[in-house]
Amino acid sequence: MLRRTVSLAAVSVLCASQAWACAFHSYNPQITFVERLLGSEHIVLARPSKAQPFRFAEIEVLEGTADYVDIPHLVDSNARRRLAANPEDHILFARDGAYGPWQRVAYVNDAMGDVLDVVMEELPEWEMGADDERFAYFASLLNHPDKEVHALALRELDLADYSLLRELSLEVDPARLTSRLGLRSEADLRPIRVLLLGLSGDRVDQTFFEVGLAKSSDYSGGLLGALAMAMIEHGGSAAALRLVNNHLLERDLSPASRELLIEVLAIHGTVGDEDTRDTISSALGQALRKDPQLVAMAARQLGARWDWSQSALISELMRSGAVKSPLDMLVATQYVALAEENAELVQN
Repeated sequence: MLRRTVSLAAVSVLCASQAWACAFHSYNPQITFVERLLGSEHIVLARPSKAQPFRFAEIEVLEGTADYVDIPHLVDSNARRRLAANPEDHILFARDGAYGPWQRVAYVNDAMGDVLDVVMEELPEWEMGADDERFAYFASLLNHPDKEVHALALRELDLADYSLLRELSLEVDPARLTSRLGLRSEADLRPIRVLLLGLSGDRVDQTFFEVGLAKSSDYSGGLLGALAMAMIEHGGSAAALRLVNNHLLERDLSPASRELLIEVLAIHGTVGDEDTRDTISSALGQALRKDPQLVAMAARQLGARWDWSQSALISELMRSGAVKSPLDMLVATQYVALAEENAELVQN
């Protein structure tokens, strides 16, 4: 038990050394439709009051009680026009508890109403962690003709772990995804759109990802990570090798960008095919020899995924004096110690 506690503490230090080191997207996705409802005890549909058209008063309770339902939000002019023209439409609101602030969740037309019906029925299961079913449902909505349902599906899929995302049954429409990549109003959807393009197979040219990565590599963020992930997903081992040689070893990149690229390699090193995994292991090892400044970054990202493939090399680089920073030495030492402990547990 003590050994396990030490192991978990060491992994937490590996991940905590940099604020951005353990998050693939390196940004905070919006709170989604489902996440908002999962965290709410009170869920209602509302329309403007006939007597006071700027206030919500016509309430249909979906979860909770009708007591103390007084929505302070004013009806904006756009919603007022849409609701007036569509008497069956509503605005969905939710709040945590009886006195929490009301949050506007979505405009609910017929198409969104169908989604809401499914979500409300499945919420108890999803609250218990049925992620496979949850994300499979939203994958089925990916090509929905209603643009708001389409955007909702993208935001929900943006929360899926990459290993789960690539296992889903995805019918990707590259033309639809690329046509909206430049929209500023949907900038938060660029990473998931790029990830899906990477999973679309031969229908997207590899140069799309490579050119995008080159343009984005001077800063770190969700789009950079998504482009690198999609580049390897689409191009396989050859693309992984190019990512290391043409981008990771570029010392003008910020440390945040370089670690994000290592995180991408670490993820593909666990979910990719055998050829890709072998290529990543070899190329990353060569990169660490060429530039020991990458050692702590690799230790953090590999260690967070219980990947000990570089432990012997990192131990060698530490003993040779190639790792200079005391903090880097600490992270590398923890990684090697965890690798040795894991080997002992496997043997026993």
